[in-house]
Amino acid sequence: ISVMYIAYQTSRKLCTILVDNHIIPPENSKYYLYCFEFVFDNILFNAFLFLLGILLTVPLQAVVYIITIVPIKMFAGGAHAGSRIKCSAISLTVFLLILYMTNLFAGGISTGLIHLVFFLSLALTVFMAPVDTRNKRIPADQRRQYKKKCFLCCLFVIAIYAVLQYYKYRECYFLTAICMMTVTLNQITGILINAHSEEECHA
Repeated sequence: ISVMYIAYQTSRKLCTILVDNHIIPPENSKYYLYCFEFVFDNILFNAFLFLLGILLTVPLQAVVYIITIVPIKMFAGGAHAGSRIKCSAISLTVFLLILYMTNLFAGGISTGLIHLVFFLSLALTVFMAPVDTRNKRIPADQRRQYKKKCFLCCLFVIAIYAVLQYYKYRECYFLTAICMMTVTLNQITGILINAHSEEECHA
């Protein structure tokens, strides 16, 4: 909540400066406020996750989580929380749960199974992308762009995964596989929610 408050206050002051200096018209300030707040909120929240990773003595895992799940989730789509507070709470819970699962299971699962989870999740993510919501549909032309960008992000993640596997950072490439599985499950959840919403509309 404090991260969201800082993001909002910073965005509000920046918009005030831009309006006072006649850089943006006052009637458009709310749109700039939304964009600035979105950017600052993401930057500060991910910085918070990194600091949390340092405190938990897993900074590399925190970095791998951020650069894996954040860009892909942006273009892959999926289920969304009803508010920013819920979204932040869920994201934090997922982050901690993935770190816990990595610590608990990374050493006991075969490398072949980790590879299977990673590449299967990655293929499904690209296939389903982008998953929109009933209240925020993605136009057909933008869907193609989202899928293309999701595919490029997945290629980037494959490169990260390969480097981590080459240097035998088992916990980190295991975490990458779990991140991809999480994105895929979120997409499936989003598809099921959309299907349920459409059934309610036709009922």
